[in-house]
Amino acid sequence: MGQLGIAEEHADKRFAELAVLAQGRPVRLRRAATTYFQGRDITRQLARAGIDALRPDAAAPRQLARLPPHLRVNADQWRSTVTYAWRSTLAAGASIVQEVRYRALPRFNLALSPSVELDRQVAQFCGAASDVRRAIDAADPGAAAVLVERYDIPLD
Repeated sequence: MGQLGIAEEHADKRFAELAVLAQGRPVRLRRAATTYFQGRDITRQLARAGIDALRPDAAAPRQLARLPPHLRVNADQWRSTVTYAWRSTLAAGASIVQEVRYRALPRFNLALSPSVELDRQVAQFCGAASDVRRAIDAADPGAAAVLVERYDIPLD
């Protein structure tokens, strides 16, 4: 994501430690970074403005000024993803051993409790929002915010 959380420790989202081996030999990886705004790919617009899709939050004011107003004023809603791909070729009927090495990166953010955003994150990554809300209330009745920790693993 372009926006780094308040406790974010890993600003570099390039997953430099990601490696793929086929039969013990390194495989060349292709990386694509994409930034979205309201579900639309805005990567090309950012590139034309000189903005890195992996770090859109680091854009300089002069770069932002090159964007249409509706993008410029909503930069906090941009969402970036990184996709890796590789190709392995083998003969029909053959088998191959592929090894994927990576280190999962934690992501942190503060979420209001209760809130629609917290419920969305819980539903997407953990399960039942009502169960998590009950656990939060039991641990700290009246908590106004919680620190959400999630690990992103760069594989599909």
